[in-house]
Amino acid sequence: MDDPISFRDETVWLNGFYQLAIEVGSRDDGCFGALVESVSAAAGVGEWYRRRDVEPEEQVPVACAMTSFRNGERLFGKVTLPNGRGVVCGLFAIRPEEYPHWLVFYIPGGALERVGLAYEDGVSWYRSGTVDDWFAEIGAQAFARVPFLLGVIGLEVSALTSAEELGGSPEKWHGTGFLIPGQEGLRYHPARENG
Repeated sequence: MDDPISFRDETVWLNGFYQLAIEVGSRDDGCFGALVESVSAAAGVGEWYRRRDVEPEEQVPVACAMTSFRNGERLFGKVTLPNGRGVVCGLFAIRPEEYPHWLVFYIPGGALERVGLAYEDGVSWYRSGTVDDWFAEIGAQAFARVPFLLGVIGLEVSALTSAEELGGSPEKWHGTGFLIPGQEGLRYHPARENG
């Protein structure tokens, strides 16, 4: 198979996950569910599914709601990137008892490579400026409906830091983008080459 939107093609799910990881401020299921819906709508994901080894047309879609996450399961879908190419995508929640809760929307690295968006020319870390900016827009649209504590953009960045640890200052981080709420609203800090 050579299709970046085929669920059954295992190669599109390889090479890590390029993520928009959102630290959710509230532990309330209603707030979390609203954020799930907001991120999904902003990304333009039509339907979500439980299995990535079965094509969407062969399974029943699930509701885009907090109740769809059972026992740490992931949801899988299809999305159109800013360059017009379709790829597979995923969504999962991290909701431990003692730590911050996270909602993570992601595109697998294998799918990004297939459509030529995995690496940015001239930088020394794995990233896609095109996807970074798109994730920032998804985060901004979701934030307008459901405010959150922090958004982190990059390869495998879920729970990399927290709003409390970051303290509103992403200067020490490179290769990672941030969405940081402030008095003037949500501010996007793109990934940088040097810390």
